[in-house]
Amino acid sequence: MTRFVVDAGAVLRLAEEGAALPEGHELLAPTLLRSTQLQADAFVTPARQLARRLDGVVRVASLDELR
Repeated sequence: MTRFVVDAGAVLRLAEEGAALPEGHELLAPTLLRSTQLQADAFVTPARQLARRLDGVVRVASLDELR
């Protein structure tokens, strides 16, 4: 199973698209959306600047990897 931490922008875009996650993927929300600390395989954000800043710190995945 691949676990993805998604930011608010990713959650909103997935919801707008009515995206269905393939079996084996799990979405986790960061502290801003939940009240617990999370561990995941990748962080997903449509925000390019944030993705660039996180590159090398955590694995950054695209929204396409969730589909």
